Amino acid sequence: MSQAIGQIKQTLDIVDIIGSYITIKKKGSNFTACCPFHMEKTPSFMISPDRQNFYCFGCHKHGDIFTFVQDYENLSFGEALRLLAKQAGVELENYQSKNKQHDNSEEIFKALECAQKYFQEAFNSNKGTIAKEYIISRGFTQDTIDQFGVGFAPEEWQGLIDYSKKHNIKEKALVNAGLIKIRDDGKSFDFFRNRVMFPVKNAQGKISGFGGRVLDDSEPKYLNSPETEVFVKSKLLFNFNLAKEQYREHKCFIVMEGYTDVMMAEQYKLGPTIATLGTSLTEDHVKFLKRYNVPIYLVYDGDKAGQNATERVLPYFLKYGVENKTVSLPKKMDPCDFLLQTKNWSDEWNHLIKSSSDIFTFKLNRKISESDENNLEEKVRVANEMATDLKACKDQLRKEIYLDFLSKKLDIKRKALDHQKNEPSSIKPKPKIKQYSLIKDQPYFLLAVMLYDSNFISILGEGPSLSIPNTESGSLLKKWIEQHHDTTPIAHSEFEQKLSPQERFIFSQAGIESLIPPKDKLKGFFLEQMKSLQTSDTTKKSILEQIAIAEKAGDHQKVEELMNQL
Repeated sequence: MSQAIGQIKQTLDIVDIIGSYITIKKKGSNFTACCPFHMEKTPSFMISPDRQNFYCFGCHKHGDIFTFVQDYENLSFGEALRLLAKQAGVELENYQSKNKQHDNSEEIFKALECAQKYFQEAFNSNKGTIAKEYIISRGFTQDTIDQFGVGFAPEEWQGLIDYSKKHNIKEKALVNAGLIKIRDDGKSFDFFRNRVMFPVKNAQGKISGFGGRVLDDSEPKYLNSPETEVFVKSKLLFNFNLAKEQYREHKCFIVMEGYTDVMMAEQYKLGPTIATLGTSLTEDHVKFLKRYNVPIYLVYDGDKAGQNATERVLPYFLKYGVENKTVSLPKKMDPCDFLLQTKNWSDEWNHLIKSSSDIFTFKLNRKISESDENNLEEKVRVANEMATDLKACKDQLRKEIYLDFLSKKLDIKRKALDHQKNEPSSIKPKPKIKQYSLIKDQPYFLLAVMLYDSNFISILGEGPSLSIPNTESGSLLKKWIEQHHDTTPIAHSEFEQKLSPQERFIFSQAGIESLIPPKDKLKGFFLEQMKSLQTSDTTKKSILEQIAIAEKAGDHQKVEELMNQL
């Protein structure tokens, strides 16, 4: 395992890995970027090629290539390991996870892959003729059908169950994957029946669930997999695994409502299109997309439901400061219809993009058009609703500009809107994270120096025992001395996995400490700090001896004074 991690780290450069996700710039010997994990305009995210780690001075996220990929892609360590191993060309055949939840997820993924084979085989058989005719009648080419792995769930109650048994998939895995249900009498049955099937993949391209469209008049028309360990609708986005490869070229993401809308957009090479899974865009979705630092275009259906869905997500975009646009399609048209029915669709699409407005403006204009300008109560209602949305905005400059715009559009004095702006925010400030001082915190200093230059480990080991305080940094130093003698980056990564979040923060901060004294003075400082901890030990023994003498003499006041010193 250690050997595999080492091979991955030796093969992959953290600058290349992080640079494949976000825009980075060289600054001296390091690289900087706007942090992908919190909202900022001035770059505070630092990448160190020498130490192969990263640190954000704003939100204090830190770590190595594994940590970054875990946090950015929302993966477990095992999943990040496999992803990076694939990029590095490192075999992980003997890797066994000790995480039961991860093992369970792997069983679910296997069951979903088996189901995909079953659905595709059915689609390409005589059973799937009706499904194939339907999907072709919608205007999809065979290339698009193959690209998205469209399948068919036959009108059978035990079809998938019987198929899975032949492929050694346990029934429990099918249940956990949301592919079958158990009746009250204990009998199981297929969850999807008589539906065109669309596999939903996660960001890494693994099938996480399915969406099925019925082929008769039964309800519901669309049915998604139930929530599972790997299928969480509020976090997954249809086609994101392909869209993330395109967004750099197009400098945006395009969000649509349905699977077929996205498929048709891909067929027409519209750009990086994605869709939610039967829900509106959630706060988690917006927070996730913010990392990519590009505008988000919402292209929902042109009906009232589509317009309402667009307006509902406004507070999330304001909260996270994500640039957004809403593209208004002709009434009663969805993106699929628009592309198929518009003769010069490319010119018309470019016109729609150029005339698109941000969601705040879109919502305000719609509210104004639907209200009576002579009705003062309606004006009050619109003003209150828009000002309430702005409470979510953390960017003060953005909020001021929107309030000025709102004031002009509604012909209301700006002062009348300020009472909304000045109301207390419901967002609790994040607690401040403790910073560690090289001067005042001796254990932190020793740890930082040893991480900076491993030769100092032997200097520490050759000296007398130290009296290390039971502080956060002191406890971490003890662990490092007692449990860890390997100084390679690989060992650092494994050591970090065993630490608590706060310990990992201290360890990472020490690993990139920039205030370490010059090399010609470093050894002297190091020995001084060691001596101060040794002196602490001598002082402690002296106080304990004095306490013993005072106790024998019955001098309780002296004992109390000495105890306070101790």
